[in-house]
Amino acid sequence: MKKLALRSMVFTALVAVLAVCGVDSTSSPAPQPVAPQTSWGGTGGTGDNLWWPTSCNTRGYGSVTKTMGNPGGTISVGPHSLTIPSGALGKSVSITMSAPRGKHIEVQFQPEGLQFMKETSLILSYRECEVPVSSPKVAYVDDNKNILEVLFSAPDLIGMTVTGKLKHFSGYLVAE
Repeated sequence: MKKLALRSMVFTALVAVLAVCGVDSTSSPAPQPVAPQTSWGGTGGTGDNLWWPTSCNTRGYGSVTKTMGNPGGTISVGPHSLTIPSGALGKSVSITMSAPRGKHIEVQFQPEGLQFMKETSLILSYRECEVPVSSPKVAYVDDNKNILEVLFSAPDLIGMTVTGKLKHFSGYLVAE
């Protein structure tokens, strides 16, 4: 009987705390943002949300350059593509997309730092990975492949691709 009373008190206290915090206990919890990454295995020391570059021996697909402007469009290199929506660019820009040979699924863009007025969609394929990728994400990385930010990503586990939303150019790779 004491256990039942204790459980009831704990449950009542939990409901009260959730009500005070403005949390509706009948709905699903809101997705939590992933902390920006400062290294392959870290998040600035918190130990939460560990991400690392997916390890895959990839063949190089070279690079493609295409001039794109206000109407938007798509640029692809190998199995990877970037779609720029209409209105994301204020003027015509020569864009280079590269997919180098290496140990990670990555793409690099030029001109470095190009900003978009609307989010663009980057689709990265991880079909070349010998080991299955369980929870792929698109990550923004520095020149040393350190993860700076894990982007909002939508995986397609059947098609073996992951789509991330970009607002600027830099280097990106598949992380898990």
